[in-house]
Amino acid sequence: MRALHLVPCLLLPSPSPAGPTDESSTREYLSSLDSSSVGGILRSSGAVSIHMASGDELCRQFSAVYPVVVVPALYLIDSSDGVAVEVAAGNKTAKQLAESVKKAVESVRQKKVQIANPVKCPCLGCFSSSSVN
Repeated sequence: MRALHLVPCLLLPSPSPAGPTDESSTREYLSSLDSSSVGGILRSSGAVSIHMASGDELCRQFSAVYPVVVVPALYLIDSSDGVAVEVAAGNKTAKQLAESVKKAVESVRQKKVQIANPVKCPCLGCFSSSSVN
């Protein structure tokens, strides 16, 4: 199967000098991501993931493009155009994360089908990636 150009970006709380983060919720979130329902979908799609901690330099750079409001969060980005097709923010169950991942994978697949099968525009003779009704 060819890669779908889906880049999951995982943002987790960073350890705070003022006190510990809620490590149990972080472990639960990571466990949900690693579940077969979520991890299996991502692995079969050929996605390559990026993990970062809130407050680190990579997260600051990421936030300049994709505003980070809630942590933990999973941003599912179409690498062909840089659009975040789905964001699963806050503590989510494995089922909720799986639904978000499936939605993102389907969105990227649909986009690839539209691009691969351009429709000739009858009025202008140009090519368009959207269908003409």
